[in-house]
Amino acid sequence: MGWRRRAATAAAAIALPACQLVGGSDERGSPAPAVDAGGTGASAGAAGNNGAGGSGGGSSGGSGAGGSGGEGGSSGAGGSSGGAGGTGGVPSGCVTALASGSSHVCARRSDGALYCWGANDDAQAIATAGFAPTPKLVAVPAVKIVGAGNQFTCAMPTVGYARCWGHSELGQLGEQTSAVAPPKEMLQLGQSVDEIRGGEGFACARVGGELLCWGANSSGQLGRGHTTGADCGAGICIFLPAPPTGVGPGVTSFGVGWDHACAVQDGGLLCWGRNLEGQVGKGSTGVGQPTPYAVFAAGSGVVSMAGGAFHSCALKADGSVWCWGKNTDGQLGLGTTSATESSPQQVLDLGTDNAQISAGGYHTCVRRTDGTVWCWGANSFGQLGYGVAAAPFPHPTPIATVTGGVTQVVAGEHHTCVLLADATVRCWGRGEHGQMGVGVPVAEQVTAVQPLVPCL
Repeated sequence: MGWRRRAATAAAAIALPACQLVGGSDERGSPAPAVDAGGTGASAGAAGNNGAGGSGGGSSGGSGAGGSGGEGGSSGAGGSSGGAGGTGGVPSGCVTALASGSSHVCARRSDGALYCWGANDDAQAIATAGFAPTPKLVAVPAVKIVGAGNQFTCAMPTVGYARCWGHSELGQLGEQTSAVAPPKEMLQLGQSVDEIRGGEGFACARVGGELLCWGANSSGQLGRGHTTGADCGAGICIFLPAPPTGVGPGVTSFGVGWDHACAVQDGGLLCWGRNLEGQVGKGSTGVGQPTPYAVFAAGSGVVSMAGGAFHSCALKADGSVWCWGKNTDGQLGLGTTSATESSPQQVLDLGTDNAQISAGGYHTCVRRTDGTVWCWGANSFGQLGYGVAAAPFPHPTPIATVTGGVTQVVAGEHHTCVLLADATVRCWGRGEHGQMGVGVPVAEQVTAVQPLVPCL
């Protein structure tokens, strides 16, 4: 998932009635539909796990081409459907996967139609100019995978080449242009993309077991061993997708943060890019890590990874969750708000009943094996789902806005959305750019509302 570099200012809550993400698995278990991330991508598949890899019938365990909007996790059906903020009697839906960018959200419908809503100042949501406070159909062919970055979106059609649209000044669409770009075919990726995710100004895609990255490279986030490239104004960027040094073949999942990325390979985890906050996980901080670093050795049981703005989390096959990086908002779930943790720390309060993980800008959420969601970290807009906008909370806690039946969770910069077993969506948190999808911008939404994605 991607995050917008914009200072957040809390505002008074506005009550709204309850109305209604890149292939791969980002959860524990089998692959799920993909739509992420981031933040999160997703691809078609049975209900399962956020990531750009992981949601299934559900979500991007995150989102995954075979996974959806949730990041980090594996897919699996989530229990019975649960209510959202007291919204009784809502109709069944038709959404199969989610993906979230910094301030926009996309949903793949069961027939492959793609609907997006939220921030659209660079046409990142609906691929054309206009306000998008409710789900709107994107003019692209039926998709199986979608991944949302910061001010841009990419999707893989069921037939043809991947397409990206939105902001392109840093080469994240495979070319540099100061103009808002309509959906552009990424011919270099071929026609077999399994998972796709976007960061702030760069993106990566998994094609089979190979990982390809392109776009901004000022922090070494492309993993090519250097921080140079074409001159893209304020940043350094490289347009042509290529594999990070020493990564693949054999990549099974990956995740991206604001300016860093990680790949799961042989049960281990390799990370690279910006490391000022320790998000690469090498035990120290520094300007950047342009060469992939082995955070977890091969055979460590890592199945998925989720990247936040400046932090990282990994899910292992035994269900344990490990986080590292910036922690000033308690986004690592360690019960503290220490400045940084530069090496992986186990989130002990979670135990091991975890199926999918998604990292937002400054908060983190996990989908549990029983279909509940637990969140922690920043909460100034109510993004933790506790029913109140308040100070950061560093302890993983079950959300109150949706009590069960979740098949995928995706976290944006300051908002959170979930996909339920009845194929409907619920969102909460910051909504001033329309990311709640209910037609009315809202500064902070502390109870779950339902974006109404049109069904056939």
